[in-house]
Amino acid sequence: MRVDLARLAIAGRASENKHRNETQSVVTNRVMLEKRLREVQDEQDALTRRKGTPEDVYARNMASLHNEQVEIEAQLSRADAEPESQKITFEQVFGVFKDANNMAFAFLAADDDRKRSLAESVLSNLSIRDKKVQDFRLKEPFMSIASLPKNPTIAQLRRGRDSNPRCHF
Repeated sequence: MRVDLARLAIAGRASENKHRNETQSVVTNRVMLEKRLREVQDEQDALTRRKGTPEDVYARNMASLHNEQVEIEAQLSRADAEPESQKITFEQVFGVFKDANNMAFAFLAADDDRKRSLAESVLSNLSIRDKKVQDFRLKEPFMSIASLPKNPTIAQLRRGRDSNPRCHF
């Protein structure tokens, strides 16, 4: 199976633009949360300095501001919880498809040790008898790639799923 690397690169650029927009949105959201947190803290300070406020009103307002502060801090910590390094990047996916496309050529041109290494990285349960392959099983992600049609569309590469599985079209 051959994958059109140019089409995959176009999809990658679209993915990068989407990621850039999501990153900008996260940054904007973080700035707004930090601004509101400062406002809540200022309101708490003003309430503390204000004279003549009935104790029950003071306690109710302070509790409300404290609850809002806790919620904002929780939202900020959730925003920091997803490390960027654990996301699967387009470059990683592109590398797998590129390697899969070039694997046959690399195998044919390689020496025996390199052929063994390539076979071990792609195959499992390989059995050879009389210099002929009797049985093998592809490792992931090569099994998934091999199950695709000859010229897959982006939708087939995504297995019919939207990038946001919560969104129903």
